[in-house]
Amino acid sequence: MAIGGLDEKIDDSFRRAWKEMLFDHPTLAAPVVYDTETKKCKKVYQSPATELDLDNWLRDTFTIIDDGQTGEEFANTDPPVGPLAKLYIVKPAQNNPDGLSRDIVFRSSHDMIDGLGSFYLLNNFLLYASG
Repeated sequence: MAIGGLDEKIDDSFRRAWKEMLFDHPTLAAPVVYDTETKKCKKVYQSPATELDLDNWLRDTFTIIDDGQTGEEFANTDPPVGPLAKLYIVKPAQNNPDGLSRDIVFRSSHDMIDGLGSFYLLNNFLLYASG
């Protein structure tokens, strides 16, 4: 554990930022489903109705990986892509006792967000986390 609880503060900052992101990027909670009547795919937007709904979404889409892997190693395990976008905060082994680092792995189907959208989303996420 880092001095003064910095490790937990960093994780809490990322968790808070991801929760806030849902309101700027509602597609994070909008799975793509096939409509059998129209025979087309569509996004299903549903805002969390309660704080419990928001907490459940956070639990389902935000995971901290703390087993010493790097983000690259974790990504190469091919974590599943589910119906919702998912953010993994990976805590690599800390080789430098004076510093903390995190790797960010974002997983989403291309139906939900494309590459450029991912850059925009992650930029906003880091702005929220640093605020």
